[in-house]
Amino acid sequence: MLMSLMFPPKTVKFAFGGHDQITISEIAYRPLSCNEVGYTFVRVDGTGVAEQFTHQKLNSLVARGKLRHERNKFLPEEAVRRWGPDSSVIALQTDKQLEWSRERSAFIEAFLELERDG
Repeated sequence: MLMSLMFPPKTVKFAFGGHDQITISEIAYRPLSCNEVGYTFVRVDGTGVAEQFTHQKLNSLVARGKLRHERNKFLPEEAVRRWGPDSSVIALQTDKQLEWSRERSAFIEAFLELERDG
């Protein structure tokens, strides 16, 4: 007599960090807490809404392509990196850099004014 054993599909447990952004069905979240059942996420839109997702539900969302994970998105150095290598905060610019920025801005404004005037 043959015995057939069936095991439930393995549920992967994710490891999201506190600076990660998790987007589920176009809603962006940050991880708030985690336990053996799943995660509690809080929306990043400032509403303070918190939602819970079981590990099983998260697996299902990943399988259907409804979950996007952006690791360390909220780290300050990542925010600066996203601006690109040529960006800098105005308050941190040298006097020479500020003067160059002012001149460039003046040229752009003059061009736009001439363009408006035809």
